[in-house]
Amino acid sequence: MVKTYEEWKAACENEHFRLSEMSYYLNPNGKERMLAFGLLLNLTGYCDSGKELLDWIDTKDGLQKEDIKLLETGHASHLIHSLRRVVEQENEVEILEKPHFWVTFRVDARYVAEVEAETKDEALQVAQVKFCDANFGEASDVDGEAIIVEDENGVFVWEN
Repeated sequence: MVKTYEEWKAACENEHFRLSEMSYYLNPNGKERMLAFGLLLNLTGYCDSGKELLDWIDTKDGLQKEDIKLLETGHASHLIHSLRRVVEQENEVEILEKPHFWVTFRVDARYVAEVEAETKDEALQVAQVKFCDANFGEASDVDGEAIIVEDENGVFVWEN
């Protein structure tokens, strides 16, 4: 089974060569098959990857009407389908081969807890509970310390 774009091109080239060698004996169906292989081989000369070739075939940019008609035949569709499988396999291998990394960020942020309390000390205790229950999204191991207590008028009553 063909597994890479290069192997796919080589298989197309081999089949095109085989058909060309006996082109005199081919019926119209066989000649159409030979032309489909030849067209796809010609297009590969302009593409560095199977994905690039498939994109070109899908958009049909700059292709002549005869070429488009040939690409829509059953002979070409089988080749294009096999190329799609090759490209999918190459993408899966590429994805599987990429290593995973975990990047840790140190976040410097402020969290303000609005609490009701009689004293500064009680406000600090209630705020500490609120801080521990706060949702910080995907952040983990969140540490914090109280640095300011201010009253409802915005007056600092305590600062660390």
